[in-house]
Amino acid sequence: MSTKLANRVNEMSDQRIIGFFNHFSRTVLDGLETSKEQIVEGIPNSISSLPNFPALRHLTPDQAEATVPLEEAATITRETLLCWADDEEMALVVEAALETYKEDDLAIGMAISMGLLATLMMITASTEFRYKRGNFEIKKSKIDANTIDSITKLIGSCFGKG
Repeated sequence: MSTKLANRVNEMSDQRIIGFFNHFSRTVLDGLETSKEQIVEGIPNSISSLPNFPALRHLTPDQAEATVPLEEAATITRETLLCWADDEEMALVVEAALETYKEDDLAIGMAISMGLLATLMMITASTEFRYKRGNFEIKKSKIDANTIDSITKLIGSCFGKG
């Protein structure tokens, strides 16, 4: 992991990390070149069988719209970003989002929905992910089940709190 990148993520306040995560999510989704079906098919059994993972794949509409409390959202978004920063190729997406992120006081501390967290977790957990923005392109091919497990436990602890 790039220590510099990890430090930048860790140094953000809880409210700023949530604002950045919203920007990061838009960056990822705007550059996504992989279909939802391909992402889901690319999730290895070792991850899809994790205790909290099935609930993320099958959120009800009410669960997807529920907002995650600030403290939990900050922890989850920080851990998710650090997971991406730990992967040599995925770190490039975090760095690209940091380069284009403009702190907007209106975006600081914006709510994070459970649906957005679930979507980013599916992308994080899948070996099928292609991202392209201009001339910048990556294809992810590996994941760490232990990291995904720890993040899904954090997300799972938020069900019913929104």
